[in-house]
Amino acid sequence: MIKFKEYFFLREDPDYVDIDTEDLRVKTEYDLGEAYGFGFINTEVIFTNHKPLEELKEEHGKLVIGKHETHGQLKNKWLDELNQGVIKTVDRTLQVKNYDLSDPAQKFDLKKTTPFWTEINGRIILSPAGRVWKNLKNRATGKLITLISFWHFRDKTKNVAQNPTGFGEFTLTKYKELEIKPEHVIKVLEYLQIPKTNWFDVYVEFMDDEVEGPKHPRITAADFVNSSSKQPEEPKKEPEVESDERKKRMEMVQAKMKKGAHGNELNPNFGSPYQAKKAQQAGIPTYAEYKSKRNPYGEAVDSHKK
Repeated sequence: MIKFKEYFFLREDPDYVDIDTEDLRVKTEYDLGEAYGFGFINTEVIFTNHKPLEELKEEHGKLVIGKHETHGQLKNKWLDELNQGVIKTVDRTLQVKNYDLSDPAQKFDLKKTTPFWTEINGRIILSPAGRVWKNLKNRATGKLITLISFWHFRDKTKNVAQNPTGFGEFTLTKYKELEIKPEHVIKVLEYLQIPKTNWFDVYVEFMDDEVEGPKHPRITAADFVNSSSKQPEEPKKEPEVESDERKKRMEMVQAKMKKGAHGNELNPNFGSPYQAKKAQQAGIPTYAEYKSKRNPYGEAVDSHKK
């Protein structure tokens, strides 16, 4: 007989973990495990063709997370912490209204009377969203691991139009295309205080990974962050091959520079051996430079002394 939770498998609400791949074998239920709900404030969400959170852009991308908390609870906790700003949305009569968050009465009215602020919108306002399972025993290795489970696809082209997690016609709230980026994973890891040395013991999964079996392994947080952060390398410039003709011309120019007006070899120290020694004693490579520094205007050094 098929189990109830197997028949009514709601990917958007994973109250249990059951992964059986070659590298990762974990199984637990929400009430037994160390589970956290999490999500990132999305001020781009659309409700009845407008953006209610548009005036709270400074909150966009903020991580909201809590142990054993639903996304409805997290959404309300975030709102309770706000003491300024405006949310523009429709009331129960579908009339557009501004809700000033600095006014406790208006904030209460928003939470209790607007269709936008319903429980079902929790994972849309907080998107990307998901759940973290900490300190799960990986039966494949015997080690403790952490699993970050996103309620979105890794392929961002699938995360479009309406929330893909199964709410369908039950909500009028939508968001634009979503992409799970390294900073999303990093913020969760930092909140959990998991050092980089342990990121290979953290796995990240997406809705693309829902099928069990060795063909659907989960990627580690370290691999996901590194693979997603790599920038394309600039093409290496091939060294220019100097032609024989160019080499000959350069050699002729250099040889000419070593000759004086009458074809005699020039003294690189510009002057007699005595003058060269004098410059050397002064710590200057050439007598010409020595003379220039001593008397830059070509006049006798002592001509202006009184």
